[in-house]
Parts: sequence; structure tokens; C-alpha cells
Amino acid sequence: MARMLPRPAALALLTGLCLSAHAFRSEQTVREDEHFGDTDETTVQEEGYPAGEKLDVRGNTVSASVAETLWAVRVLRASTKPNNKLPPWAGRWVTGSTNMDLLWAWVQALQESDQGGIPLRLNPPMDKEAEERNTKPEEFIGAFFVGHHFKNGRDEKGREVYGMDFYILSRMEFYDEEDEDLQVEVARPNGEVDSFFYIERLVREKDFFAQRARADLAHQFIRQDSAQNNNAGIASRENLPDEAAGFFGNLNMWHSKSVLSRIDWQKGASKAKELGAPFIGGASGSILYMVLSMEDTCLRKCDKGVVPCEGGCQVREALLGIMTAALIAGGQHSLLECLEVMQSMGYFPDVKPLLGGGDYLESARGFEEYLSTLGVGVGEHEGKPMVELAKEKGQQAKSPNPTAGFKDVLKQPPK
Repeated sequence: MARMLPRPAALALLTGLCLSAHAFRSEQTVREDEHFGDTDETTVQEEGYPAGEKLDVRGNTVSASVAETLWAVRVLRASTKPNNKLPPWAGRWVTGSTNMDLLWAWVQALQESDQGGIPLRLNPPMDKEAEERNTKPEEFIGAFFVGHHFKNGRDEKGREVYGMDFYILSRMEFYDEEDEDLQVEVARPNGEVDSFFYIERLVREKDFFAQRARADLAHQFIRQDSAQNNNAGIASRENLPDEAAGFFGNLNMWHSKSVLSRIDWQKGASKAKELGAPFIGGASGSILYMVLSMEDTCLRKCDKGVVPCEGGCQVREALLGIMTAALIAGGQHSLLECLEVMQSMGYFPDVKPLLGGGDYLESARGFEEYLSTLGVGVGEHEGKPMVELAKEKGQQAKSPNPTAGFKDVLKQPPK
């Protein structure tokens, strides 16, 4: 029989996952004298950041936070138009669907997936929002964060049955070290098949997760009007673009950017500071789980993965781009916190890697431009915020810079 993980160890896997801001609970709480702001979203300047940058009260560069916010809301608003740039595959991933259709198809695929673990269950189902996904994309995206237990939830008997956390955890528990037929496996972007359990563990052991660098703010320091509102993005209220104001309509979102604080001496935050990239909630567990869900081979009944890589992984990367926009718009994560996870798992290899001496402006620009070739863009008549930021800062366009062996970074299992 497949060996089940001991329950305490299994529950430990849930630490720090990220789709619902009010579900964040860190082992550390910032002391009162460590918090550098109160109710005012004023700008500050600190040493150690790129010269001449204006910083907001969270210590993030204003220009980058605004650019990422603009990119996210424009991508989501443009996601109701047919995407004719993806490969012409059959089935639910067919060319011509909108990006909102693509995102819903992923959710439906997980709801149907019952091999090696429980299917994705939501409470209540988000079918109503899905029906209007191409007319009210902001409500559809909001449903991933509020009102449906998309992150996790228990039923009336206390059973762990709802959301992505338990969908993934059930597959982490199902493995046998000696019998490959009793292991949940993943179809990697490099064509190899590996253990679902070991890939998840290997990513979790990396510095950006091991030193995630986030802590809960003490309750008295949470800026309530900033922590929960209908605005989109990771920019402070003082610098919020008009396009992001009231984006979520009647839906009030909890924003991680206002209930979490950075721990500057840990690598997750120090790397962001070094790069001049915004820091919000540390490395994205939601992105990690999305990747694993797409790579899952359904106990070899879908040997190329729930979302297959056929002649390339463009559909997976398009979905990851859409989810990155959603996480930024929801105030949950920054681009760095999503892209570092995706690249460490072998995706977006032609975008300048952010880790290992990367350049934030070049990576952000390359990410936006590459996603546009997949039909995940800001719309024909909208500016490209991260490209424009790079130009403004004097960052010249450079050729793609794939790193040798980068796609095989997860080839060896952990010790």
C-alpha cells in the first residue's frame, strides 16, 4: 500500500501557502519597535537600494510597484478577448479561447482529477463567477481569493476537503518509496517524469522558501483601510494608479502587502532589496502548487500532465502568467516572488533569471514581452508598464539569456 505521511508532518507542508491573505500565519510576529510605518502611506528612502529610487512605507520601490500593478490589471482586463497565439491543440486548451476560459479550464480539470488524491472541491462552487468570466473578469479573479475556500477549508465535520492546499496535500501523502506504481508523479518541462513528493520538497528547500522573510504585523499596526479594500495591486494607496482603484468592485480583498512585514535579514527580502524588486509575501506557494497541479500525471492516466507540454510548455506558461497577474492584482505577491519559483522549476528559461546575479528590470521586461507572444498581454492599445519602466531606467533591451542547464535544476531529488 502507499505509505501515508505522519499527520503532523503532512500538516507542516501547509506552512506559509498563499492564496488567501487572511490565511497567512507566520511563526514570527514583528515587534512594535520593528514596524516602520503607521497609518500614513508616506515615502521613505533607505540605504542598500538602487540609487535614486523612491520607496514606499513598506520599503518597496514605488516605480516597480506601480508598474507591476498596472501590468496585472491590464492583463486581467485584456483576458476576455480570444487568445489566438497559443498552439492549436485539441480539447479544452484549444486556440481561440480567452485567457479567462483557459484559467477556468484549469480549475475544471482539477475538479475532475481524482487519481492519486482528492479532486479540487470549492465551497461553494464558483460556477456563477465562472459563467460571467468574460464579462466580469474582476469577479471571477476575486473568487480565487474570497468566498469559496479556494486556498483551503474544512466541511461541517471538520474534514480537510476544500481548496488547493488539501488537493496537493492529498497527493503528497500518497507515495511509496519502493513502488513507482504507488507514487504520484509529475511530467517536467524537460520531458522527464519525477516524483510529485520530491519535487515539492526540493523547491521548498530552496533559500527563497527556507528564508521566506515574511512575518505577521501586530494587529495594532495593520492599516485596516489598506489591508481590506476593493483596490488592486501592490502599490501603496499614495501611489495607487487610477486603473487599479476599485478594480474589484463590490468585493473587498485582504491584501498581504498590508498585513505582512519583511524580515530584512532573511534572503527572501534581502534579494528583493538588492534587485530593487517589490517584496510582498515571500516566495509564492500558490505558484508552486499550480505548477505541480499541471504536471500531475494522474497516476499515469494522463502521462503528459493535466496540462500537457506538447511541442513546448506555452499553455502552462500562459496559465502561470495569468495567475501571476491575479496574485499581483490581489495584493498577494510581487513578480519576483512568482517568477523565482517558476524559473526554479524550469519555466520561462529564456527570461533573464532573477536568481544568481539577475537583473530585475531586464527580467520584468523580458517576462512581459515573452508573455505577450503567448497572448497574455496588456491589450493592443495599452502601454507595457514593465517595458516602459525598464526604458525609463535606461535598461536596454537584451537578447534572451537562457542559463545552461537551468531547465534541469530540479533533476536530482533531495538527499
